[in-house]
Amino acid sequence: MASSNVFLRSNGEDASSSDNQETECTAEETSRDTEAMELKKCQLVMAKLRDEMSIRTTELNFIRENCHNHHDEQIDTPSTLDEDELDIPQSPSMDETGDDTIAYESSLPSSAGISASDVITVTHKTFGEIGMMRDYTIKHRDDKLFRKPRIRQFFIGNVLHRSSDELRSNWTEIFVDLVYVGVLAKATNLLAYEQSWEEFYKHFLLVTPSIGIWNQFTKYNNQLYHEDLYYKFTTNVIIIAFIMMGNSMAYTFDPSPELNTSAIFLISYACGRLFFLISQTVVIYLFNRKFWPFVATQVSAQCIVLIPYFVLLGFPVNGTPERLSLRASIWTVGAVLDLLLPMLSVAVWAFLGPVIDSSYRVAVNIEHFAERQGALFGVALGVIAVSFLYDTRSTSLQNGAGLMVMAVTIGVNLNHIYYRSEGGTHYKHALRRAWYTGVIWQFIHTPLVLATLSLGAIITAMITVTFNKAEQLESALKLRADHKNIFFVSLAMIYASFLVLKIVHQEAAPSAVSASDRGAHMLLQKQTGKRRRPRRVRVPNVPQTGKIVLLSGWIVLILGLGLGLSEEFWTPDRMLGFATGVTLGSVVIMEWSVLKRAKTSNQAE
Repeated sequence: MASSNVFLRSNGEDASSSDNQETECTAEETSRDTEAMELKKCQLVMAKLRDEMSIRTTELNFIRENCHNHHDEQIDTPSTLDEDELDIPQSPSMDETGDDTIAYESSLPSSAGISASDVITVTHKTFGEIGMMRDYTIKHRDDKLFRKPRIRQFFIGNVLHRSSDELRSNWTEIFVDLVYVGVLAKATNLLAYEQSWEEFYKHFLLVTPSIGIWNQFTKYNNQLYHEDLYYKFTTNVIIIAFIMMGNSMAYTFDPSPELNTSAIFLISYACGRLFFLISQTVVIYLFNRKFWPFVATQVSAQCIVLIPYFVLLGFPVNGTPERLSLRASIWTVGAVLDLLLPMLSVAVWAFLGPVIDSSYRVAVNIEHFAERQGALFGVALGVIAVSFLYDTRSTSLQNGAGLMVMAVTIGVNLNHIYYRSEGGTHYKHALRRAWYTGVIWQFIHTPLVLATLSLGAIITAMITVTFNKAEQLESALKLRADHKNIFFVSLAMIYASFLVLKIVHQEAAPSAVSASDRGAHMLLQKQTGKRRRPRRVRVPNVPQTGKIVLLSGWIVLILGLGLGLSEEFWTPDRMLGFATGVTLGSVVIMEWSVLKRAKTSNQAE
């Protein structure tokens, strides 16, 4: 019996020790799995940190090289480079390395003209498609009457050569803008006195070429530099062209051959554009003739725009309805081509680019071009701002005073909406985002300006008629049947332009967590049973898609109420009051939408 108890006790102890061993083995395996998961998590974090350090290191190297090159260029002596001569390096061959960077030093030919230290090597992650950039100084040391012109920024291969000087609107451009205000005011006054769709169509035919020649002058200053006597001469040419076009607008479409001034308008416009085309070609040819193939494509697109206007000069007004109809059709073709010039330039480049040497290309200074397009919208807003300038004879405030206050409020609100959106911090501006977004961004400014001018014309008519009625003055200016529809369609077109501008920009950065990172975090959570800790980030109250929906809603509201209600309901004070409420509400919502709030992010800390 005793031996039996000993045997049972020994078996029990063996079973207990076996269970303990199995438990210990299981605990060790679980501990090893946990350690493996933690190690994998640490490896993921370390890999992400290495990528982040790589990007930051590249940015710091970019800044260091930029400062270094700028310093070297400033201490450069005249013995190494004549002040009116610019060494244009040949295009280096570029070999891509295994990562995002582009190898330069190993592939730099001996005849390139620049050393590898003069070129800033950047990554595609940080700086997009521009793999390399070189900074150089274009300012001259001494003043001269005539000097060799220079291109402000250009590509040689994939290397962007850019001026180290910040390009802003100069005093010459600002003075030309003042003259341009008078030209647009002349065109707007014609619409203000005849508020009809026929007059709106004539307004389109007059303003579109005016915007086209203004854009050509802007691009000339954007791309070329020669601060000399010849540049001052080009300024005089554009001012004379603007003045001649403005002075001939009133009778441009007069059916009488004795009174029609369309020939003066067309010749002034065509001569102004041809002068800048020839000047642009000569200047770039003097700088470096290797840029000629690229310039030829751009000049070809602008010559296509001029063809209908030259054809129009061959069909003068003879007083017959058939000739007037033919001239209107030809003029419409020219205005539409002028409107579609950004698309036309891309089409010509796509057609001729593969058969020419495209290594040497003239670039656009994005900051200056965006600033100038904003100035164009500001010039158009000036028409709304001056709509309250009425010479009243009353010693007391009339009903028109309230209309003037509302007109100014509308102009201020539209100005705020545009510059709050365009002047904000975009992750990628439309001009940088892609070629098609840049083309759309440039194109949409023309209908935006046209709509703003027509809106200002109707506001001017309503204020003038209201004051004349209050002071019991006889005037030929009356509110026509189409003034209501033109007013609301113009306001809706302005908001539609804002909508397109909002779409083509990329306001927010893409998510920093890739799909593979999210998959790794999900696998880690499933195996360990641990949930990652979310972190708090600050985001705008309304994202980009929400702002697009809001702008779409405003457009529907404007067209629905404006065109749906009768003309008897829409008196001048109600029309301006409605526009004031819509624009003021848009400003309030926009200011609230850009405010940032804390939000839980799915990214791990």
